[in-house]
Amino acid sequence: YLLFFDYKDYIKRTNLRGNEQILEVGCGEGNLSRFILERIPDGKLTCLDSSDYWIKKAIEKLGEKNNIQFILEDISNSKLKCLDYDSIFLHYVLHDICKEKRNGLIKELKYSLRTWGKIYLREPIRKNHGLPPEEIEDLMDNAKLKKKYSRSYFHPLMRDVYEGIFER
Repeated sequence: YLLFFDYKDYIKRTNLRGNEQILEVGCGEGNLSRFILERIPDGKLTCLDSSDYWIKKAIEKLGEKNNIQFILEDISNSKLKCLDYDSIFLHYVLHDICKEKRNGLIKELKYSLRTWGKIYLREPIRKNHGLPPEEIEDLMDNAKLKKKYSRSYFHPLMRDVYEGIFER
């Protein structure tokens, strides 16, 4: 319940226009997805997760609507190049990807973005859970994504968090 307002505020700060094509990587049960959907009444959201359990939970929570698609697939093995997204959300998921696959994943996601498309990212940055901000920024830099915004801060529930926006 406490994350409800945090997630809602986070999506509000993205300034989505309402007609974007968006990919959410690691959607889980759809907690962030619901707020993305509210902001894109004329857009489309693709929710991707590697867990059948979480995809089913997301479908239960969000329902099957015309502007949402669910994909059950491991993002680290995915080939998304033919897709055309305005924005991609990586919300507390990058640290769960095998370290050896992260560079390839970010490059793959970059080529799934339209020109000027953005990756919105939030990650835990604790030593025992998460990624250091420098590693996140190196991954984005290696993929030739331009940092538009970043900050590290203390979140009362998630503790140390990194938030960034990177543009193609």
